[in-house]
Amino acid sequence: MNAHQQFLLPALAISMYNIGLIVGAVWVAPNLPTDSGWFAYAASGDSNVYGLALGAILGAVLHLLIQVPGLVRVRARLRPTWAQVEGLGQVLRQMLPRMLGLAVTQLNFLVNLYFAGGMVTGSNTALNVAWFLMFFALGVIAQSAGTAVFPTLARLAADGDLKNFGARLTPVLGALLFLALPASVGLMVLGEPIVRVFLERSAWLPEATAGTAWALAFFAIGMTGHALLEVLSRAFYALSDTRTPVMVGVAALLSNIVLSAVFIRFIGDPTSLARGSFAGLALANSVTTLAEAAVLWWLLQRRVPALDSRVLVGRLGRMLAAAGLMGAVVWGVMTALSGAPTVVVVGACGVSGVVAYFGYFGAGAALRLPEALLIPRLLLRRRA
Repeated sequence: MNAHQQFLLPALAISMYNIGLIVGAVWVAPNLPTDSGWFAYAASGDSNVYGLALGAILGAVLHLLIQVPGLVRVRARLRPTWAQVEGLGQVLRQMLPRMLGLAVTQLNFLVNLYFAGGMVTGSNTALNVAWFLMFFALGVIAQSAGTAVFPTLARLAADGDLKNFGARLTPVLGALLFLALPASVGLMVLGEPIVRVFLERSAWLPEATAGTAWALAFFAIGMTGHALLEVLSRAFYALSDTRTPVMVGVAALLSNIVLSAVFIRFIGDPTSLARGSFAGLALANSVTTLAEAAVLWWLLQRRVPALDSRVLVGRLGRMLAAAGLMGAVVWGVMTALSGAPTVVVVGACGVSGVVAYFGYFGAGAALRLPEALLIPRLLLRRRA
């Protein structure tokens, strides 16, 4: 469907999978017996953990079913055949490095788990929740852009049209920089009140909120790198090069291990959850991600000279200035309301954040950043 420029149903499929997980956790697990039947086991609580697994299966089925109408619409024909399919061997060869790349991504989680395992209780949870919150924002900004631009880049690469390849990729990277920087600043400033509103209840104490926001601030430093990687890696895939992103990713993984071991010795308090040493793991991830994105960008520039990197780098300072101004406004509001109830703080910061975000576009327009005008123009055209 993506090859046919159909993006809505594949995007909704991810939500359907999450709906399956929610159904499994909220309804199936509490109502599935623990003492009889196929899923019986010696449980200490009232909920059956197998309900979560059944929810994952339900989510996978919903993930597929919601896309079937789209397959019908593009007249996809799925049929068994013994005939040799043209290009299948190339696909399989290019899959192998991509599979290794996905494994490298998961190894980063094992690195964090290894180092955080010896830290104060709750460190690993704070890291995981902070990572999830960052990727929630990242999915809205970057993953959708990478998915949408990939079919066009693949077609241009197949046609050997590297001039238009670079011309299409340049504004996408500029838009990612323009959107990721304020999102990064916003997560740094508003991390603690956001975590407090959504998670601080029952066994989740204020110290856990502070620790999660602490980790989130360091993860947010690398958000721009994560956003760029979503598109830069797909640009290499469009060029039928799946090895380069993996090789750079392996180097980044090794660097992450070394920096993690160093940073946890100097950042934070090893006896505190609110300001724990696990923030060093988040910072190591951010530094290596930014470096990985920079290396891939440099390598891609050598392959695609039409990629106008100098113009984008020249705009980076103005983008940082506009994002910093937005963050200062929100920080000022939050500081002024420091003694108010959390709901009031979050509400006021949310309103000021929206106003400041629109102001960010205004500041970008005043600083003559094309992305400040391009993104609203595209949204208005889509609405029309």
